[in-house]
Amino acid sequence: MDGLHTVAIVGLGSRGKDTYAPIVAGMNGRAKIVAIADIDEKKVQEVRELYSVAEENCFDSAEALLAAGKLADVMFVCTQDKQHVPQAIEALKQGYDVVLEKPISPSTEQCRELLAVANECNGNLIVCHVLRYTPFFGKLYELLRENSIGDIVTIQGIENVGYYHMAHSFVRGNWRREDETSPMILAKCCHDMDMLLWLTGKHCKRVSSYGSLFHFRPENAPEGATDRCMDGCAAKADCPYDAEKIYVTNEGTGVAAAALEQCGVTGDALRDKISTTDGVGMKTTLTPDDFTPRTKRVLKAAMLASARMGNNYVGTEHLLLAVIAESDSYAVSFLHELGVSENAIAQAVAGG
Repeated sequence: MDGLHTVAIVGLGSRGKDTYAPIVAGMNGRAKIVAIADIDEKKVQEVRELYSVAEENCFDSAEALLAAGKLADVMFVCTQDKQHVPQAIEALKQGYDVVLEKPISPSTEQCRELLAVANECNGNLIVCHVLRYTPFFGKLYELLRENSIGDIVTIQGIENVGYYHMAHSFVRGNWRREDETSPMILAKCCHDMDMLLWLTGKHCKRVSSYGSLFHFRPENAPEGATDRCMDGCAAKADCPYDAEKIYVTNEGTGVAAAALEQCGVTGDALRDKISTTDGVGMKTTLTPDDFTPRTKRVLKAAMLASARMGNNYVGTEHLLLAVIAESDSYAVSFLHELGVSENAIAQAVAGG
């Protein structure tokens, strides 16, 4: 296809909303999001406003979008694993090219059904096994095909899932129960299995697998643990799985806090500046309707920053970069008063 590619996205989670939407938006006029769907009304509204999607092309489910007929050239299917195949099949039948988030499905029968339909339809079907397109694995594939490093005898693959990723996705996240979605080995390791097939150029003859839920059980919860991390958990201080540490303050996963600290800015210092200038507000619940135009601009800039950095999430570091881009904001003036420049913050975020 030449010219402008129109895109429909179904499923506005960390892939659809936070990864692919910013990538499409950053394609310099070569692609445009024209239709979206998600069961979460707030996410639909957020993406609609960020990317100027016509209201009549915003839907409360993938099925509702598909029922409206073909609305775009390409459909990104970014829903939950067990929803992938029925939605992708209908999209292919309608003439969409389909970008399908991995894994295809936890069902072998569904995978075979999708393959059969894809072979019958004119549209392209691409599964997001993205490691094939990375420089490291691309070079390894090239060396193996040239026989530069000899014959493949054995392959040792280790998928090091970080403790915070384990907690986020596979204990309290969307992939916490095998009866609701794909098991962890498929959800997380389908990339690894794809690499084994692609690098060797061979098919599997036999598979064995074992495992069970061992540690994350109620009887292993520490004394004083609460149902939610923010509900006064007595084990919070020493718990590596504490949500506040993982998402806000942790040096490894709360990048913004680490970058600010590297520049000599503490959370207490910033809170003092804010409370001195604006006072201390009351706890409240905000919706996208309550966001100011600047807030919306910052959120969009954070998503674009994530895409530029090649990340598949929007984290505190992307929000920090978006905030310091607002040169006339209170936030930037506070940092200046604390003796820190925007450039210093950006370098700290980049690891410099």
